[in-house]
Amino acid sequence: DPKSNGASDQVVVEVPGDHVQANVVIKGATTTVSGGTTSYIPADIDINTRLDSEIAGSEANYDLILVGGPCANNAVEAVGVITCEDARSQWSPGQAVLEMAANGDNVALLVAGYNAIDTRVAAKVIANYKDYATNLKGSMVKVSGTLSSPTVTAA
Repeated sequence: DPKSNGASDQVVVEVPGDHVQANVVIKGATTTVSGGTTSYIPADIDINTRLDSEIAGSEANYDLILVGGPCANNAVEAVGVITCEDARSQWSPGQAVLEMAANGDNVALLVAGYNAIDTRVAAKVIANYKDYATNLKGSMVKVSGTLSSPTVTAA
């Protein structure tokens, strides 16, 4: 009964025991989500774009989205996702990857292709991730196709 708690800016959701899941979306700058003994306070995140040279030696301190392969972005090799030599031997023109990797206590997402155009195709998938959500599974996927029509497949 949302009306009973609306004046206090509070909503109580109870899910019967015979239901095993519920989808709840809560938006707001100071939203607090709690349930049982666990409580979460969503926080705004700051997006800071940096060159690989600006974080050199401290990559493990951050959650990273690494754009460009290890031959163009030194942070990729520093995180240990793939080396330049391995990328050259494993990737071909027209191919790109989206790969999640451990980065110390953080994570890194590699968005990289064989060349700059292939990297842009992979970046378009990330920018429009909802369009590709059914194929974005696992820690790595392959991206091919064109900028106007990317294709995502399992790695």
